[in-house]
Amino acid sequence: MQNKYNRFLKNRLNTSIILSFSKYNFMSFAGVIKLSMLVLFLNIIAIPSLLKAQNWEQISVIGSNQILSITEHNNRIFAVSADQIYESDENGNSWKPLPVIPITGSSFYTIYSYKGILYIGTVNEGIFRSADHGNSWGIMNTGLPQSAWGIVELAAIGDSLFAATDFNGVYVYNLSVNSGWKEFNTGLFQFGASSIFASGNCLVANLGYYLFVRSNNHSEWNTVFVDSTEIQRLFFDFIIQDNYLFAGTDNGIYRGSLEGTNWVSVDIDAFPTRDIGAFAVDGNRLYAALLFGGEHWIFSSDDYGDNWEIKAHEFSWLYDMLVFKNRIWAARLDGLWSNSIDGSTNIDEPVSSIPDNFYLSQNYPNPFNPSTKIEYSVPQNGFVSISVYNLLGQKISSLVNEYQQKGNYNIIFNAKDIPSGTYFYMIKTKDFTQTKKMVLLK
Repeated sequence: MQNKYNRFLKNRLNTSIILSFSKYNFMSFAGVIKLSMLVLFLNIIAIPSLLKAQNWEQISVIGSNQILSITEHNNRIFAVSADQIYESDENGNSWKPLPVIPITGSSFYTIYSYKGILYIGTVNEGIFRSADHGNSWGIMNTGLPQSAWGIVELAAIGDSLFAATDFNGVYVYNLSVNSGWKEFNTGLFQFGASSIFASGNCLVANLGYYLFVRSNNHSEWNTVFVDSTEIQRLFFDFIIQDNYLFAGTDNGIYRGSLEGTNWVSVDIDAFPTRDIGAFAVDGNRLYAALLFGGEHWIFSSDDYGDNWEIKAHEFSWLYDMLVFKNRIWAARLDGLWSNSIDGSTNIDEPVSSIPDNFYLSQNYPNPFNPSTKIEYSVPQNGFVSISVYNLLGQKISSLVNEYQQKGNYNIIFNAKDIPSGTYFYMIKTKDFTQTKKMVLLK
């Protein structure tokens, strides 16, 4: 899960400077103070100047609050941070926080609009709904066990609303009779969801690195693989464009039928097999957000993914995006930003090659439950160790401990057997040490 308390700079500029302070590990208060001053400088001076260079406009009312999810509703945009909901005017020019928000001790996580109703999914207190465009809210947890109150994403088909949960699989709510939530898990053998999406009369959902598909006329979920290797994958986002369903995964972009079958890879040749975190569609144009090293690149395709052109490169993590009023809107770690969809493409593409420097990414997602991905680069052959520590400095897990060839790597840390809390992960080689923080929320 993401929340606004986890604001860490994740760009290469920041990383390159921090490397010079690598002797200050997480047990050194002097190092923390110096790095904090550096981060403050980057936030105030360096990073804003970089962001302005590509004509992105930050929504000043929101500021640098991390925006986790956005949706179009009532001819406006609604955006959600961990503790606030924001609403735009009909052109997206003016923004304000909603005067009334759900009263909850939990963080908000996702926002969804369907048939004139606005829904909010929270980290651990279930679902809230508003029938008057956010002026009042009611709780919507009838039939939903407390163990299923961690809401990852919502989707809908006809009169059925579906909730993907972080521990208990999928639940369905019949909107026509308001009879409460019912379990919708027949055929599932994994129950920790990452995403769910309605494709026509078919549902696709990612649970535990597996893709499941269920159509209206089927009584159970079926497993589908997007390539012949049948490798388990993470699916971050789905979107429909005309007669195709697109999937953004931890291995690039796949295109399939609206029934969630017949998948083919339509990846970005310049930077293949990377995380694709979000999609947006504007008529014949498809946008995809590629995430790497705490930065994101936005690419566009006018031929259903056969060819891609770079549109933007920004030094911040991106969680969600949409096209509204001839602008592309990006929900990011550092707030909500927008740019004209006719903007310049004079941007360098990311380079996928042998790295020149050591690099340790911020884990994604963060906060997380129960799994998270860590990317790292080693520019020379040698012994590499990556370990996870608790706040007392005690090692709780060894993720990497071997001789590795130079190159780019990623690992998955599964924390299903450890309690919620703040943890540190450290990479060590002969010539390089770096530590980063992550938060486990269960």
